[in-house]
Amino acid sequence: MRMILKTLFIILVLVNICAADIIYLNSGEEYDGRLLSIENGIIEFELFSGELLDLNKDDVNKIQIEETPETASIKDLNDTLIFNLWKRSRDEEIESDIPYINLYEEVEYTINPVDFTWYKRTRKVQKILNDVGIGISNKVFYFLSNDENVKLNFARVIDEEGMVEYIRESAIKDEAINYDIPEYDNLHRKKIALRGTGIGSVIDYEIVHYYPRISLTSPFFVHEYFRENEPLKKKVVKVRLPSGWEFKYSVRNWEYDSPYFYIDTAKVTVYIDDIDYSDNLKPDQPIRTVKVKRDGIEKRNRKSSEGLIEYDIYNLVVVNQDRIEDEPFIPPKLYFCPSVIGGFDGGKGFGEYYKSILDSIIYTNDIKDLLNVILKNKADTLLEIYNYVIKEIKFKDVNIPDYSYTPKSLSQIFKNKSGNYLGKPFFLYGLYKYLDIPVELVFIQSRNTPVDMVYRNPLIGPSGDQVTSIDGRIGWFYLTLRQFSEVILRIRTEESIIYLAPFEDRIPFGVIPQEYQQVGGLRINEYGREPILIPGSPVEEEGEKRTLKAILDIEGNLRINETLELSGTDAIQFRRYKDLNDEEIYNFVEEMVHEIHPNAIVENFAFPILDDLKIPVYFNFNYRIDNYALKAGDDYMLLDLPGVNYSAYEVGREGKSYQFFIKKFGQYKKSVQIVLPAGYEVYYKPDAIEYRSDLADYRAKIDVRRNPYIDEVSNERGELNIVIFEDTFELKRRQGTAEDYQKYRDCITKKAGLTGKSIVLIRE
Repeated sequence: MRMILKTLFIILVLVNICAADIIYLNSGEEYDGRLLSIENGIIEFELFSGELLDLNKDDVNKIQIEETPETASIKDLNDTLIFNLWKRSRDEEIESDIPYINLYEEVEYTINPVDFTWYKRTRKVQKILNDVGIGISNKVFYFLSNDENVKLNFARVIDEEGMVEYIRESAIKDEAINYDIPEYDNLHRKKIALRGTGIGSVIDYEIVHYYPRISLTSPFFVHEYFRENEPLKKKVVKVRLPSGWEFKYSVRNWEYDSPYFYIDTAKVTVYIDDIDYSDNLKPDQPIRTVKVKRDGIEKRNRKSSEGLIEYDIYNLVVVNQDRIEDEPFIPPKLYFCPSVIGGFDGGKGFGEYYKSILDSIIYTNDIKDLLNVILKNKADTLLEIYNYVIKEIKFKDVNIPDYSYTPKSLSQIFKNKSGNYLGKPFFLYGLYKYLDIPVELVFIQSRNTPVDMVYRNPLIGPSGDQVTSIDGRIGWFYLTLRQFSEVILRIRTEESIIYLAPFEDRIPFGVIPQEYQQVGGLRINEYGREPILIPGSPVEEEGEKRTLKAILDIEGNLRINETLELSGTDAIQFRRYKDLNDEEIYNFVEEMVHEIHPNAIVENFAFPILDDLKIPVYFNFNYRIDNYALKAGDDYMLLDLPGVNYSAYEVGREGKSYQFFIKKFGQYKKSVQIVLPAGYEVYYKPDAIEYRSDLADYRAKIDVRRNPYIDEVSNERGELNIVIFEDTFELKRRQGTAEDYQKYRDCITKKAGLTGKSIVLIRE
C-alpha cells in the first residue's frame, strides 16, 4: 500500500496532468474526482460535486489515475480549422440574444468494403454566447449497444484567451435508457460533461458511431439536416464510398425550392456552396446564403484512396442557415429544413428478411393450447384473438429503432407476457398466421416519433400526397427499415381491409390512432416490399360531442346534466383513465366541471366502463353552479353560455415562418339547452357565427323556443322559454403551408368571439 501511494506521489510531482481519478476504499466504495494531495498519511480527494474528502491512507485500497492531455494554448494545436474558427468568432460581432451558435459541423460517412463495416464521424464546433448556452457543455449521444458503438475522439473547450481544456475520462458516462425493461434494454447513451465552459467559450468535439455490418436491419443510411435550433455558419456532409458502389440520394430544400427535389445522378460531388469557412477569410469578404436550385448545381468528381481502396466522395456544403424560430404549431424539421437523404437500393433483402421472420414463428404446445381456449365457442375469431393480445400481452413502450428490427420469438413474448412496438404486433401476426388469416406486417412511423432519431419515410409529403421524383417514380430507391419505428397489421377480408394497431390495451379493434393515419407504410411479404398509404378516418369519426341540459331557477342558480361522447383518438386517450381509483376519478370529474366554471359543484356522475372496448366512451355527470346568472333588479338577468369559454391564445401570433402543423384533426360539437325560469324571456342574444375554409370550419347559432309545461303545485298550464345553443368546430387536416395558419387563426378567433358574450333575460 505504501509503495503504491509513494509511486503516485512521485507521478504527481513529476508530471503536470489533468487527471480524472477514481479512488477505491477497502469498504468497497469508490469515488470519481481529482486527487489533490497525499501528505502525512491523509489523502485529500475532490469529488466532481465540489465536495472534499479527507481519507486515511489505511482505508484506501487503490487510486486509479487516468491521464489526459495537458491544458494547452490553441496556438500549440496542429489544427488550422479550429484555430481559424476560434479566431474569426472572436473578431466577428455575433448577436448574444441566442444561447449559442454552431460555427462548424462536419459529418462523414465511410464504408470499408473488405468487411462491410462503416462509421459516421461527426465534428462540431460551437460558441457559447450567454448563460443559457452554457448548457451545451453537456452532450448526449445515443446508440444500440448490441449493434453499434460510440467513441469520443476528443472534446475540448477553448476560452476567449485561447487556452484549451480537454474533457476528463471520468466525465464520460455510458448508461442504458430502458434499464427498467430488461427484455428490451438495448438503447444506450453516452453522456459527456465538459468543464471550464463560460460565455465566449468555444466547444470542439468529435464523436464516431461504428457499425459492424451492412444489412437490411443495420443499413447504411444517410440522413442529415442543414438547419439547427440556433444559427449554423457552415455544415459539410461527406459520403465516402468505394468506387463502383451505386449510391442514391436526394437533396431537399423545403423553403426555397419545390417541396421534393431529387438528384438521381449518384457518382458526383455536389457543392451547394464553395466557400470554405475554415479558410483565412478577410473580414470584409461576404458569406453567401445559398439556396438549392434545380439547375446550376456544381458537380465535381473527387476521389481519394486509402491503401488499396479507392473512394468516391460526395460532398454537400451549406452556409449561413438562420436558426429555427420557436413559434406555435411548428412542424418537425422534416417539413421545412434543407436536408439530404440517401442509401442503397431499398428493394434488396426484404424477401429474405420476411422469410427469416416466418422461420422464427414456432408454435409451442402452450401457444396452441392458448388458441384452442380462445377459439372455443367464439364466433368472431379476429376480434377475440385481438382482444386477448392487447389485454394479456403487456405493452412495453420501446420503439423498434430503440431496440431491434428482429422480433423476439412467439414463445419468448408469450413467456414474458410482454412486447414492444414490434413484439405485440408480431405475436398477434403469428396467431393469425396459424389460422391462415390473410394478414401482413406493415412498417410505419408515428407522426409523434422524433424525426431526429429516425427519418420519417419519404413516401408522404406535408400535404399527405405521394412524393415522386422528377421523372415520376416514387422516391423509394433508398428505402430502409431504419426509416420506421412501429409495425401495424393489415388484414384483407371479403368486405374490406382492416388495419390493427395492437399496442396499448385501450385501442379498439380496427381503430388506428391519428398518429398512424395518413402516413407512408411499408408492406412486406415473401415477394419483397410495397409502399402504401395508411388511410385516415373521416373527420366525423374523430372528436367529441358534448350535450349540456341546464335548468336556471329564479335565483340565478344553474343545474346541469352533461353528456360527453368521444370517438376515434379522443376515445383512446380518454380510456387511459380506466385505472383511476374512486378518489382519483372524483378529482378528475371535479377538474372537468371547474373548467366550465370555477364555482361548479359536482353532484353525481356515472363514470363510463373503459375496459370493454366494445362499448363507446359515453360519460354522464351532473353539477350545479350557484349564482351563475347575474340579477339586475327584479326584471333582468344576465348569463353566459356554460362551457363556451373558448380562447384565441394559441393563435396570438399574426403570422408563421414555417409550415402549419397541429397534433390532431376531428369534429367537435357542443349543444347547450337552458330552460329559463317561468316568466322570463330572451331580451338579447349573440348573433350566429359561420366561418368556412378547406382547413377548418366553425358554425354557431343561438335559438329560442317555447315549450308547454304544467306547474306541479298549482296544476296550471304555461310555457317556458328554452335557449338552445349549438356549435360545430371541424379541423379537416393537421398540416399545411404557412398561409394555412391564417385560415386556422381566423377560425379560432371567430370561435373565441363568443366567449364573454352574455344573454340578457327580461321578465315577461
